[in-house]
Amino acid sequence: SEKWVKDQLKIKSVRNELRIRLKKDGFYNGNKNQFIKFIKENENWLNEYISESYSQAQIWICKGLSDFYNDSFGVFCLSKKKDNLLMWAHYSSNHEGLVIEFDFSNDPNLNVINEVQYSDHRVKILPSIDQKKIINNNKFAEIALRKSKEWSYEEEWRIFYELKELQKVVLEGKNIYLKDINTEIIKKIYFGVSCSENLKKKIREIISKPNLNHISTEQVYLDHYDFKLRFESEFKTEEEKVFIEMK
Repeated sequence: SEKWVKDQLKIKSVRNELRIRLKKDGFYNGNKNQFIKFIKENENWLNEYISESYSQAQIWICKGLSDFYNDSFGVFCLSKKKDNLLMWAHYSSNHEGLVIEFDFSNDPNLNVINEVQYSDHRVKILPSIDQKKIINNNKFAEIALRKSKEWSYEEEWRIFYELKELQKVVLEGKNIYLKDINTEIIKKIYFGVSCSENLKKKIREIISKPNLNHISTEQVYLDHYDFKLRFESEFKTEEEKVFIEMK
């Protein structure tokens, strides 16, 4: 319809204008002061051109906020589950990797672990742009901890760190950010079904050190009768290996 065409043109115009203004005002350089300056100087313009009817504009604003915080914060993602087949396939190179189990019960980071909320709806920040709510980390947290219900099987939790507090390394052309942790919170390591003997050997050598010898290991197997995984303490002999695989 004619109205639909006009709406699409308006959305495209808003999107392009946002791109120009955000880039011009240094939105993408991760500078929080620049972001606050942008919101304050453009609040009237944003409220005038973005209304609740323009759902695409909502997406672009949320994306802009995400981009800003992606330049400033890192996210450590965890799950409550160790036996989800999809997660093993997606995040461990189809069972070739491993899973690390943490115990945060005696760790000060426990109070900063945030549970992801799953919903059919994005976080609503329109029709008006409330600069106090956006600048406040609560709004960021609401956006950063909201995912589609399609991902609910992950049962995800997240910890946020400022990138300036992390160690930056470049691996295969990508920026990787590292953080030292209290090794006492590492409880167990689970080797994937297809985890190579070479990788397992390296891990065993690492955790044989005095400050890491509290970490135990388990081997993961595909169940022969059901679509599920089985976890067994690592075998010591070839006979034990055969016995476990036949169980």
